[in-house]
Amino acid sequence: MREAAHQQNADFAEGLVKSGRLKPADKDLVVRALDFAEHPEHYTADFGEGEAKKPLAAALRGFLAAVLPEYKLGGHLAKGRQTVKPADLSADFAEAADPEALSHHERALALAEKEGIDYAEAARRTAAV
Repeated sequence: MREAAHQQNADFAEGLVKSGRLKPADKDLVVRALDFAEHPEHYTADFGEGEAKKPLAAALRGFLAAVLPEYKLGGHLAKGRQTVKPADLSADFAEAADPEALSHHERALALAEKEGIDYAEAARRTAAV
């Protein structure tokens, strides 16, 4: 049963490699983590060999730090993706809008640019101004 579970984990990791979602160099770590999660009594919590051997948790932390994107508050990806800034959006829709609301929008844009914060935070800070 343990060998079948290991084979499923290996097949799963290989599928991730083939689909381009996992680097081949990380496959063994993923298999080892899955094996340990399913049968901790049969696997050690170490990964690697010789001087490169380290606790599985340390190897997993390093892997996750390398592959997961950074998230800014507000849910926008901070690493490797361009996001649309509210400044890029047209205010033409606001022809009949409340001038006070448009002024708030402009103040929020200015603060976001000045302090390097996201638009939602700038809008919150300038709401009472």
